[in-house]
Amino acid sequence: MSKHKIPILSIISDEPLKKITALAENNPELIDLVEFLFSEFQIDCTTDQEIIQGFDRDSSNIEGRADALSRPVNEYECALILASCQMAAIPLTISAGRTNLTGSATPKGGLILSIEKMTTPPIKVDMKTQTLTTPVGIYLEEMRKEALKQSNNKLHYPVDPTSREDAMVGGTLSCNASGFIPGPAGTTRYWTDSLDFLIPDGYKISCKRGEYISTNGEFILEFPDDTRILKIPSYPWPDIKNASGPYSNEKGKIDLVDLIVGSEGLFGLITSVTFRLKEMPNEFLDLFFTLTSELNAVK
Repeated sequence: MSKHKIPILSIISDEPLKKITALAENNPELIDLVEFLFSEFQIDCTTDQEIIQGFDRDSSNIEGRADALSRPVNEYECALILASCQMAAIPLTISAGRTNLTGSATPKGGLILSIEKMTTPPIKVDMKTQTLTTPVGIYLEEMRKEALKQSNNKLHYPVDPTSREDAMVGGTLSCNASGFIPGPAGTTRYWTDSLDFLIPDGYKISCKRGEYISTNGEFILEFPDDTRILKIPSYPWPDIKNASGPYSNEKGKIDLVDLIVGSEGLFGLITSVTFRLKEMPNEFLDLFFTLTSELNAVK
C-alpha cells in the first residue's frame, strides 16, 4: 500500500556530525572545508584549477567556474560532503558526464561533487524480476552492455540517448534522458523502479515505485527528530515525450520516484538505482526515410 509519509534515514553517525557542526559554526572558507573533508574523512578533494577546469561546464557551453572539486567513492562520502556544504552555506554543484544541455552541471562558484568514482558495488541483473541495479558513476552504454551480458542477451535496457557512451547513469536520471523510442517508454523515468537518494543535508531516502505517492500535493518527510512538508509542483505538464524540470501534476498526485527523476539535482543526489529491463525482441526491422523538407519531417 502506498503512502505519502516518507521515513528519512540518518547515515552520518553522531561523532562526524559533531565535527561538521563545529566547522560550520566557525563560518569556514571553502579552502577550510576542503582541508576538513580530506583530513577528517580522506575524501578526494582538490583546488587545482587545471583539474577543476575539466568539470566547469557541460554541453550547454554556459560558462562556469568553481573553486574546488570533490570525487567521493561511496554514498557515505557523498553524505558527508552534502551535510558539510549545507551547514557551511557553501554552494555545491553535482556533476556527472556533463552531456546535458540545460546547464544544470555548470557551477557558479563553490564546490563540484563529481560522481565519476561512484562505480561500486558492481552492476547486478536479477533475471527473476527483470531488473538491473547499478551505481550512478557507471557510463550508460557500459551498463547497457552489462545488462545484455548478464542476461545472455535475453534482457536489455531500451533507453538509448545519442550521448550514451559519454553520459553517466546518474546524469541520465537527473535529466530524464530519452532515446529514439517514442512516447513515455523512451525516457529514463519510465524504466526507473527504485532509488537511493540523499537530500541536501546528507539524509537518505530509499524509495520504490508505488511505495510513496502524494495524493494531495505534498509529501511528509519524517526525520529522526523532526517532520517537514515537501510541496510538490502542480503546474500543467506538457503532452510531449520529455521536458526539463521537476515532474508535476495539476491534481497533486505524484510518485516520489517520478518527482526525483528529471529534477536536475534540485532535491539532492541519487546514489543508486534499480531499472526495469525489457525482453529482447526476436527480430529487428530497420527503416530509413528521406524527406523533401523539414516541414514534412515535422508532419
